[in-house]
Amino acid sequence: MGNLSKQQKIVDFWFGELFADGLAEKKISKRWYKNDPNFDKLMRENFENDIEMAKKGKYGKWKETTLGSLTLILLCDQFTRNIYRDTEKMFSCDEIARVVAQEAIEKGFDRELPMAQRQFIYMPFMHAESNELQEKSVELFQRLRVEVVEHVKEYVPVKYAKAHQEIIRKFGRFPQRNKILGRTSTSDEIEFLKGPNSNF
Repeated sequence: MGNLSKQQKIVDFWFGELFADGLAEKKISKRWYKNDPNFDKLMRENFENDIEMAKKGKYGKWKETTLGSLTLILLCDQFTRNIYRDTEKMFSCDEIARVVAQEAIEKGFDRELPMAQRQFIYMPFMHAESNELQEKSVELFQRLRVEVVEHVKEYVPVKYAKAHQEIIRKFGRFPQRNKILGRTSTSDEIEFLKGPNSNF
């Protein structure tokens, strides 16, 4: 399979066929944030090797195009979270995703994409344990919300970007990752983890 067809296969798997306004079907978008072992297994069987290839730098040239950049970010920032759910490897490609996302934004690739795809260019910043990158995340999602058509604005995850930012402002890290990464939680983090909004 050629690089272009492989990239398209990965993107199509994640988004399906988008509507004219740039949104994905609800049955597709629901599975992005749902814990579904069967979906994770399907992803593992089809795309785990691609994550390993990306990690080794074998897909480095992909970041030279909009489609390739989006594909790399999906593999390194989203697919890892499904395929390696609840293990340290979930976060093993986060830095790759952030570098690709930053370069894609500098090249204007993000603005070439429909809303459903464009938001995933920004996700690596939302996932970062950094106040600076969290600020960037909120700025990017706020800008996206301004730029999309009116009825799409409600689907731009600004409130989730702000929620992630508040956690990093308070703790400097995501306490919900502590157990997976072998980190000791503080008493404040333990209390936070008992709450309803600690499952990012």
